[in-house]
Amino acid sequence: MSTVALQTAARTALEIGAQTALAYASTTISRALDNRVFEGRQLDSFRVMSSSDGAPLPRAYGRVRLGGQVIWASNIKEIVSEEKVGKGGPTQRDYSYTISFAVALCEGEIAGVERIWANSEILASSEFNYRVYMGTEDQLPDPIISLIDGDAPAYRGTAYIVFEDFPLDNYGARLPQINVEVVRPIPAQDDEPRLEDLVTGVNLLPSSGEFAYDTQIIEESSLPGGARPINMNNASGMADALRALDQLADQLPNCRSVNIISSWFGTDLRMGDCEIHPGVETRERIVLGEDWSVAGDTRGTAYLVGRDENDNPVYGGTPSDASLIALIRELKERGYEVGLYPFILMDIPAGNGLADPYGGSEQSPY
Repeated sequence: MSTVALQTAARTALEIGAQTALAYASTTISRALDNRVFEGRQLDSFRVMSSSDGAPLPRAYGRVRLGGQVIWASNIKEIVSEEKVGKGGPTQRDYSYTISFAVALCEGEIAGVERIWANSEILASSEFNYRVYMGTEDQLPDPIISLIDGDAPAYRGTAYIVFEDFPLDNYGARLPQINVEVVRPIPAQDDEPRLEDLVTGVNLLPSSGEFAYDTQIIEESSLPGGARPINMNNASGMADALRALDQLADQLPNCRSVNIISSWFGTDLRMGDCEIHPGVETRERIVLGEDWSVAGDTRGTAYLVGRDENDNPVYGGTPSDASLIALIRELKERGYEVGLYPFILMDIPAGNGLADPYGGSEQSPY
């Protein structure tokens, strides 16, 4: 009886030992798998855009697109990021790279920089950290150049642009070819004032566009869960109206009066039959936030602007009351005198039966 008990105990011990060994092996393998690190691609070489010692510095007048010369660059900065794949899984390690650099543009002094291209694609400048130096004779050295190099030149008399921590991931591990649209007024001759110095008042266009004058970016719903800006058609990340006011201040420094042109719509060339209404471009637009309203009319009750053969509105709608008020306040804060310039656009549909003074049977603006 004792022999049977010992044999049973021995067999049980072996089974327990085998199970323990199997569990230990499984745990060890699992840990080994979980501790794996998958390496992303690392940068092994780097090329800088064209830069030639002794290259001539261009002189620009008016509005000119220029390809600059790199005059300074930092070392490449490597950024390592790690992320677990799944719960307790292996680690994915990725690498990204940035660089700080300066590009000489032209002889200063310039009025400013408009668009910036990288490899022929316009940069969304609001997404990048950069500084523009106008090329004045009293400009100071750039802080990032001074921080890295210590005693840094100010490049006085040279207009240049400095990018700080420019991301390289989308440019094939090389610095993209940078082009910049520079604005530089023609200098005064014989101490005579320039045309830009003589302008003291302007009429502000475009006059139509439902939210063209709003100082906040207005978005419309485009797809389920998606939206697009209506009044931001520039790369600065600002509403078009604000960008226009910045350009006005830079390029017409003595302008102190602004008339805002706002268009309503006439419906008939015969004065006795003509009605004048504020108009909308479409009744189906879904605006995120406050929608269009003018003089008590809403999108559902306002005059609907005529459409062309491709079913596009032939005019932009009347600027909303809220957008006009916002722009007036912004102009006042900047010190401008403000006027409102009413304007009538004649929206005459084809087939209205009016005689064409030029010999046709019908008159149409399309």
